[in-house]
Amino acid sequence: MTTKHIKKLAEQSFKKNSLDLKTIKKIITKLNRRDLKAYIKFLKKLENERIIQVFTPINKIDDKVINKIKNMFPNKEIEHIEDSSLIAGIRIVDNDMTYDFNLKDSLDNLITHLKKSYD
Repeated sequence: MTTKHIKKLAEQSFKKNSLDLKTIKKIITKLNRRDLKAYIKFLKKLENERIIQVFTPINKIDDKVINKIKNMFPNKEIEHIEDSSLIAGIRIVDNDMTYDFNLKDSLDNLITHLKKSYD
């Protein structure tokens, strides 16, 4: 089976933006080991493309922030993860893109700007 076919099977495994277990069970019984590995790889990739990970230092996110994130990334699920290493801010991971908005980065950027302006 070609990679193109396996990728198409992985895409067809989603119904209404979620995995369809019945379809997956049918597909995995028909694949050999090599094709099954490729199929799982494509499923993970497609799943990562549908999810936005939001890291915050506290357990609860304000509804205004959630609404802004939903507007920025329509048709994607939001997964909240608490990360105490963030001082005050938020980190958003969209597939392979990371957006970091926190106090430490803001202060570092401010210091760098001040140093450049006085040199």
